[in-house]
Amino acid sequence: MSLITEKYELSKCFFECMNWIHRLENEDWNPKEQMEQTKLLFYQMLRLHTSVEKFNLFSFSNEFLEDVATNDLKFLLVIYFYGYLFTKLSFSSDDTSLDEEKKRKENAERRLKNLSQAIQQFKSFLQRISQIEAIESQIDQNRLEELSNLNFDVQLFVQPRNSNPMKMREEKVMNHKRKIGLQKKLEEVQPAMDLFVKQFLTKKEDEDNGTTLDEEVIREYWTQKIQLHIMETFEQLEFIAQEMKMLQMVINMKPSSQQQPTNRNTSLQQQQPRMMVTNIDELASKGHIRLGQNGAPSIIKLVPNQGDVMVRQQIYDQVFVDRNAPTKSLEEFADEEMARMKEAHEKEEKAKKEAEKNKKKEDSDEAADEQTYKDREWDDWKDAHVKGAGNMLRH
Repeated sequence: MSLITEKYELSKCFFECMNWIHRLENEDWNPKEQMEQTKLLFYQMLRLHTSVEKFNLFSFSNEFLEDVATNDLKFLLVIYFYGYLFTKLSFSSDDTSLDEEKKRKENAERRLKNLSQAIQQFKSFLQRISQIEAIESQIDQNRLEELSNLNFDVQLFVQPRNSNPMKMREEKVMNHKRKIGLQKKLEEVQPAMDLFVKQFLTKKEDEDNGTTLDEEVIREYWTQKIQLHIMETFEQLEFIAQEMKMLQMVINMKPSSQQQPTNRNTSLQQQQPRMMVTNIDELASKGHIRLGQNGAPSIIKLVPNQGDVMVRQQIYDQVFVDRNAPTKSLEEFADEEMARMKEAHEKEEKAKKEAEKNKKKEDSDEAADEQTYKDREWDDWKDAHVKGAGNMLRH
């Protein structure tokens, strides 16, 4: 893997990777082709990440966010996107010698390794951002401290972090509002940034960029972008924690051939001989029962394997049924949970895309309405002011 040696090429590679990620997230792809593109992008991001590390652009021990050069701010996000792409990688075993259970476990183990790598990259991203004091939200800062105290055990996210439900709800509402606010601010600047990036990618290294985008605008854009991805890092860690829990269940699952029967009745049948109720007259003649004054039996002794009137075990099975027996295997439960999480994530992404389309449509409709109103006002003015009416000398 060849590293990037020129800073201009470093910026160019970064913008190309961002465009690549945008296309993968927003365009319709064949699943197989999308995964191939994701793998190619992953290796390109690995190259970019390694090159940025080699440049030593940041001094995290004695530098603050305001000390970072505007053109270098974007490189703080490289490690975030590197971790993000780890979460997008998935593998399917092609080994035909393995049965379905072994393939499922092998895929789960490989996926678990990818998620562990993603956690390490997200951890580095948050720690670096914290070192330069770039985390603006106190909620995010508190969550980072919680994770640091637990050695970044992401299982924190599948357990209640706060015993006060009202406070947890308040935090979620505040985070949601702050995220919406950041997204709106970024959307306002995005068209200008898209033009800036397009011109940057088409120009030669020694040419002037030719854009009029103010440096303060660029700096504010990347600063807000960093804040947004800090929030999304915690969201990613929460998804990872839930998925890792399910993957661990798949890995620890016993093969179906080794699973012990869960029905308590089966074990009872193995432990006890079958007991049958025989004919009462026969039992009385043999002294197995004693009849009372009214002729009804007062004491009954059940004799194993004698007679065929009624099977005691059948009565036992009907009365003592295991009401808590599982209705599905752990494997089925894990598959359903994974499918549910994937469906929820796809719905969330689809909702984001629909919201963006609606926003663009609303903006275009508003612009069209505004132009229509202007044209009407101009027509009204022309109707009220006949051409040449102000020319008193009739020239």
